Amino acid sequence: MPLKTEDSVSILSDPMSNILDLLDQISKAKSAIFCLLIAGTKTSDIEGISAAGATAKDRRLTPKIDAEILVNNYPSTGGSIPVSPSGIVSPVVISKAILNALNCPVKIIDCGAFSAPECEHESFGTIPAECLSSGAALDLEHTRNLFERGRELAFSLQKNHDLIIVAECVPGGTSTAHAILSAIYKSLPEFSSSSLPIPNAKQKSDLVAEGLAKARITPQSPPDPFRFMSCVGDPMQAVASGLALESAFKVPTILGGGTQMLAVHALAQMIMIKPPENLVVATTGWLAGDSHAKLALLAQTLGTPMISAKFDFTNSKHLGLQEYEKGHVKEGLGAGALLCLAPILDAEAYSKEKLCRLIDDCYVELVLNKG
Repeated sequence: MPLKTEDSVSILSDPMSNILDLLDQISKAKSAIFCLLIAGTKTSDIEGISAAGATAKDRRLTPKIDAEILVNNYPSTGGSIPVSPSGIVSPVVISKAILNALNCPVKIIDCGAFSAPECEHESFGTIPAECLSSGAALDLEHTRNLFERGRELAFSLQKNHDLIIVAECVPGGTSTAHAILSAIYKSLPEFSSSSLPIPNAKQKSDLVAEGLAKARITPQSPPDPFRFMSCVGDPMQAVASGLALESAFKVPTILGGGTQMLAVHALAQMIMIKPPENLVVATTGWLAGDSHAKLALLAQTLGTPMISAKFDFTNSKHLGLQEYEKGHVKEGLGAGALLCLAPILDAEAYSKEKLCRLIDDCYVELVLNKG
């Protein structure tokens, strides 16, 4: 294999023993596209559940603002770059820097955010999910429609692109992902993925248990991915599973994220029995190394192909980025997928050192010069 993936990528799970071949295909891509799926869930209103915004109000606006930054380079009037409750900047800085360097087109899909972004985008739905603890997060027919819209998008993108990167921005989405995985699989290793340095595992597991109980989803429930999504999921999952399933039959497809994309892959696998072979989940090293998330073990248990980026901010000039090394934020907006992808496409141009400089410069532009 011509590229040295061991220098930039860790293989967390390779159930079909085909990841190296898939990465070789990806390295030859000439027309990639980055699809950001944004959505909202009232789960994010619960304090302590997510770091994707300092307050509940902020978390409702995070998807809209991150999308605007990716497309317009700045948030709409009155908006500011999202930060965690600890003041740590959104991973939009990482994704923006790499997308600019790769000159990769961005497509924004509003799957059901609380506020539509003020930038070019497509709207697939205007209904955010109820809190997963309700057991009635989304209308079932709407969930099916979102899935079909995802499939239709895949048909459109395949015509002009030979690599599709699917990313998400859903505050509270690790909780809905936890609920989906708990609904599908009756026996999983204990895990708790979060954008917070130390997740409130009990708070999350209690929410999931309450939602599943109200929805009457038990280990004896018939396997029904659409019902599971409508009961305890979010709008992104429906669109992403449709998009991923259809696109990966034609072109290599990367699901950018952690637990959220493991849930999407699980849904896709449940719908089609066996997902396409050229579909892989890609995440950051920060999340892969999180002892609470246990991503490698989880991916291996689920039979999901998964890689992570060998990248860190140890040598960043900015304290706000160095804090990622302490477990803040970790992932989002396809940051891990892009950190994996750039050196695969060109190892010399996008070494760890050069990527860090690109992101540092973007941090100056988006954070320091706007402060």
